[in-house]
Amino acid sequence: MHSRRNTKGIIGSLLGIGVSIAGFVWITTVIVFMSDLMSYAALVNFVAGFPIPLFGLSVYNGLIVSLVVPYPNSVNWLAVVSILVVVVLVVFAVMIGLGFRSYGRSEFSAFGATVILKRGIESSLYLAFSFLGVLIAGVTILAGVTFQNTIVYNFLRIQGLTEIFTPIRIPEFLYTWIGLAALGVVLIVLGAATLRVRDLVDWRDLATVAGVLSIMGGVVFGLHLFVSVLYSMQLASFWNQLLIALFYPMGASMTSGVLSSFEFSSILSIVGFGILLVVSVLWTRIFPAPLPTNK
Repeated sequence: MHSRRNTKGIIGSLLGIGVSIAGFVWITTVIVFMSDLMSYAALVNFVAGFPIPLFGLSVYNGLIVSLVVPYPNSVNWLAVVSILVVVVLVVFAVMIGLGFRSYGRSEFSAFGATVILKRGIESSLYLAFSFLGVLIAGVTILAGVTFQNTIVYNFLRIQGLTEIFTPIRIPEFLYTWIGLAALGVVLIVLGAATLRVRDLVDWRDLATVAGVLSIMGGVVFGLHLFVSVLYSMQLASFWNQLLIALFYPMGASMTSGVLSSFEFSSILSIVGFGILLVVSVLWTRIFPAPLPTNK
């Protein structure tokens, strides 16, 4: 028997650190965009409501105003950063999946073809789940920042000052949150894979910690499903539906509760990418463990 380093796993670990850093940059870009969007919405709301300060008419007046007021340029940066994050994420998933696959194919290699086949299939599933899961997450994240929905919005009403509503275009972040939840499933699978191979590495305790943390990070990202439900409930409330039916049938309404969904998502994403960063650092210690191979 001789040993070889798990190079693919090491590269995957380093890419995991890169994904975490890119994730923080992406969250910052989202926050900046949302800040710009709120300023844009407030300006449209004010201009549309000033000449016609009537509840229903301001909605239709806002259709014209929203075309005149420049849309935030930060939406372009959001799209660019999202594409970069998804690309790095996909490469990370492939390399880290190959890293775990290498351990699975090496395990019990001396105990016969049946065991080798079983371990090979199991390790290949880690690669398949990580790649397909991240691919689904990437597509939905990009869909969220690409597609747009028109909402009926009142910036000043949140502060209890006016009853003037205007239509505002906003990215379909509901898809993005579903994508982040899919990323959570990937982290749970990778956490299980880490626990599965901990007896094959030099740092068994670190592998246990990394596996548990990865699962915890997956749960944190998975909570974006709750954010999606909260967001949908806000859009589907009775009074919001009444407003849509009476004044803007093609749109959806936005309240302070919906804005809280974005805040909750930002917190979850920061914690989730932070956990992924710690796990990736631990992986850089775990994967250098040599792989047993036959001469």
